[in-house]
Amino acid sequence: MKSLLFLLIFLTSVRGWSQNFTIFEVKKNLPLNDSEPVYRDFYINAGLQEGFKKGMLVEVRRRSVLYDSYQNKNPETLVVPVGLLKLIHVQPEVSVGRVYKIYKRKDLPVLDYNFFLVGDQVVLKKGPKGSRKKSASHFSRKPISNLQMKKAIALKEKKRSLKEPLQATQEPVVETPRIQ
Repeated sequence: MKSLLFLLIFLTSVRGWSQNFTIFEVKKNLPLNDSEPVYRDFYINAGLQEGFKKGMLVEVRRRSVLYDSYQNKNPETLVVPVGLLKLIHVQPEVSVGRVYKIYKRKDLPVLDYNFFLVGDQVVLKKGPKGSRKKSASHFSRKPISNLQMKKAIALKEKKRSLKEPLQATQEPVVETPRIQ
């Protein structure tokens, strides 16, 4: 009886310990015009039971198997971070996330597709000891349309041009008399 209880506890703890969570499906809405936002939902095979919560940020990583053709062997599997997802819906065993941030490739290895794909690993972001869990619930990021993005950029440029001080010209302005 004790061994059966120990085996049951061990098997349930191995599931949470292995942290083998992945994106298993991607769905996207079909906007009918430019003013409608585009949503991409990434479905993850982990949920409340594994500690996921709505508003939490999770990191997405891609495993890439390397092959050394000179020595005819596989040296190691490369794990490359892709970006962050914000969880918008969480159930006991399934979560849905949306793009929060895609990492720039400047200081990271290059990927064939610099976006989230089915099969990518999902990892809970953990801060240093004693810190709060990383949550994005206080952010109010909402998807925006292309038209809204263009308007925001134009407004930002206009504000920037108003903030810059007017520079005096090198030559003095001399008015010439008009002949009538």
